[in-house]
Amino acid sequence: MRARRVLGSARDAYGGPCSSPVVVLAVKVGRQRKPAVGFGLALVTFNVYSYFWDYKAHREVFDQFELGREGRGDAGFWYFLSTALPVLRFPYYYAAVANVQHVRLRLGLRPGITPGAFLGLTIPAVSLLLIGYLVGSILIVGGDADMDVLRIGWGIGVLFAGLAAYAVLETIAYVRLQRDINGVWDAYDRRRAQLMAAPPAGPGWVQAPPPEAWPAVPAPRAAPPPSPRAPARGAGASAPAPRTPPKGATKARPPARPAAPRRRSP
Repeated sequence: MRARRVLGSARDAYGGPCSSPVVVLAVKVGRQRKPAVGFGLALVTFNVYSYFWDYKAHREVFDQFELGREGRGDAGFWYFLSTALPVLRFPYYYAAVANVQHVRLRLGLRPGITPGAFLGLTIPAVSLLLIGYLVGSILIVGGDADMDVLRIGWGIGVLFAGLAAYAVLETIAYVRLQRDINGVWDAYDRRRAQLMAAPPAGPGWVQAPPPEAWPAVPAPRAAPPPSPRAPARGAGASAPAPRTPPKGATKARPPARPAAPRRRSP
């Protein structure tokens, strides 16, 4: 059984509309990420890092706040199918963004980007990328034999235009979602620090110093070894031998009691 911690009432901690206790894992399993670093890694790895980010960032929130105990799904089925058909990542996007929004409401934070707004950025981005690739490829490959330079230039321009539109829209969507996830971890860290801090001492009470300020306890002194002339008395000490009377000595008798006076008859 995994350890859990109650973060307390969301209304008491953050002043939000949700007042139910927030039960999470006692060990933090996620972390904040910088959107600029994620964009750079996706650019260097030719968008391979985005697949890792899509699963890891959402799974950390899902496990930390135990959304499965509330009956919410992680849409992992759609995610693994999207490795073969990228269009199937849209159902996964919807579930992931909805889970992040649900956690933010539990913590009393603002909802952030909605699933509809996220899909409103990612679907046109992917569509423009595919359109630019198809149209640009037709313009480049479908040229005349004399290699029409103008047509090839238009094809390359359409390719880069589709790629640029995809990069801008996807960056806006991912930056907004990553900021919402970072806000979740920030709220978690603040509440955890409040629970770990010692409560202030009330009137009539003295707050104990921290353990590092406690005085050192001296080690107990060892007992000195027993002297050979005076053996120690205890369970292992032998009893003294009885003294024998010398020869010719008689045992002293106790003194005789005086006789009681006789009573005369009248």
